[in-house]
Parts: sequence; structure tokens; C-alpha cells
Amino acid sequence: GLVQHFRFEKVQDLSNQGLTEVPLWLASKIHLQVLRLSHNKLSVLPSEIHVLRQLRELHLDHNRLFMMEAWVATLTTVTDLALDHNNLVAIPRETGMMGNLTRLSLESNRITTLPPELGHVTSLKELILDGNPLRPPLSDAFEEEGMEGVLEFLKDAASRTPPIARFDTSELL
Repeated sequence: GLVQHFRFEKVQDLSNQGLTEVPLWLASKIHLQVLRLSHNKLSVLPSEIHVLRQLRELHLDHNRLFMMEAWVATLTTVTDLALDHNNLVAIPRETGMMGNLTRLSLESNRITTLPPELGHVTSLKELILDGNPLRPPLSDAFEEEGMEGVLEFLKDAASRTPPIARFDTSELL
């Protein structure tokens, strides 16, 4: 019936709801592939979503996020992560474990540098960094060659940085 249909929905749009936290029922939507939480008032990445093992797109743009926790590493199925227009000052090195990520949008945050581990994400094709106070040498790569320059810089840095073996999820339970 209706409850079953609700559980198997693939797309959930909770944009423009004034949310300061994510509703707990979201964790039961295990078949979710697209989650839109744009234009809300979220200040931390909602850990409830780590159970969404089929998630492909996660839209958290236009919120009040100031940090991303290491558990982002568990979001291995996500291909598109939108974090534009937040207050992020950094992204965790564990982002380098998001092996299917093709698009990472970080426009208009307060990011000054990126972890070299991000260079291990070979699927990453689009990295949007405009409107961030990037520092050298990352800013030099961005100014000289744009996104391609940054991706090349990260791959080079990653070659000197061992990948993170695995993420301990026991603390999330």
C-alpha cells in the first residue's frame, strides 16, 4: 500500500523547508537515490543518511554547514555531492574514499585547501571551487588551469599520500 510505496521512493526533495535537522524517518528510505536538502538551515551533515546505501545524488547546497564529518566516507555510492553556498572551511580527508564521486561542488564556501586524498578519487570529473579563498599552491593551480589544474594537482599530491584503507563505521551505530 501507501506505506510500502513511500519506503521505496527513489527521490526525496526536502528543499526550502527551513530544516535545522533532518527528519529521522529519512533513514528508513533505504532505496533513496536522490536526496535534496537544499536551501535549509542545516549546520551539520546529518549522520542519519549514512544508511542510505543506494544514494547517488546528495544536494546540501545553500545551508549553514560549517564542517563535514569523516563518516562521509561511508557514502560510497554518491556520484554527485553539492555543497555550494555553505560555511565549510575544509573537507575531510575521508572524502578521498568516495570512490564513485564524479561531481563535487563546493562553490562559495570558505575553503582554503583540499586534502590530497581527494586525488585518489579517479572518477572525479567535475570539481567546482569558485568563490572560495583558496591558498597557494592550490590557488595557483586553480588560477592557471582551472578545474583541470586542481584535479591534476590533487592527483599529484595523492601519489605521495597513501589511500585511507577503511572507515570504522562502528561509532555511527
